[in-house]
Amino acid sequence: MLSLIDPAAMIAALPTLAPLPRRRVQEILDGQLADMTHILIIGPDDTEANIVAEIGFSPLDLERLRFSECGLNPAWDILHDHRGWFELVFCVANDGFAFVLLIEDHEPPTPLVHMCRTYGRVGP
Repeated sequence: MLSLIDPAAMIAALPTLAPLPRRRVQEILDGQLADMTHILIIGPDDTEANIVAEIGFSPLDLERLRFSECGLNPAWDILHDHRGWFELVFCVANDGFAFVLLIEDHEPPTPLVHMCRTYGRVGP
């Protein structure tokens, strides 16, 4: 997992990123939102515990409900399927702060990837 918590970290990471994460990080920088955004780039080996340790919550545990095969009323703000990557956004304060999770689609799917495949909408 790559955790980008400020503009300097985002700029430093740009040359190493895959095309979709690079484009989204650049758009966040260009939109002057980098000071209010914490980006996580999540790959196949990253666990739910790693995510919780980094941002303090699990994207699978929402409003005392947990994603399962039987469904969930999602509480995130954006979930886009970028065909190979998912973008999951949680706005957490009125000042505009957000967590942006860029999740690589992979086989076999983790519960997080399965949730994204189930609820993701094709994004820009």
